[in-house]
Amino acid sequence: MKPVLTLLFAALFLFSCGEDSPVPNAVYVKFVNQTGSPIRNATVDAQPIGDLAEKETTSYVRFKQFGTDTGFPDAKFEGQINGETYGSTSKFFWCGTEKSKLKPGKYTVVVTLSEGPTESLFDLRFK
Repeated sequence: MKPVLTLLFAALFLFSCGEDSPVPNAVYVKFVNQTGSPIRNATVDAQPIGDLAEKETTSYVRFKQFGTDTGFPDAKFEGQINGETYGSTSKFFWCGTEKSKLKPGKYTVVVTLSEGPTESLFDLRFK
């Protein structure tokens, strides 16, 4: 009987440590694609989040830390639309502004496309 109980407790322990299990002091962010186009090969701070169809929301992505600047997401978001690679508006966030880190918890970030005169960039906002 003891080997069965030991095996059962070991299995419970292993399955409770899966990728979806909450991690203390982690930040969880899901991303909503509101660009009007599908995004391919999206990454956030070099962490792959995959393809996002138009109006699609990812599941929560775990980050050890996630930056903000003046209340906006400060993350390097990259991806492709129609074969063209886009960066994010966070490249304009420099030191000396209100940079901080999100407290552990769950957040939602809406991704839109900001079209400028010389380039288009992904723009991130907290929902």
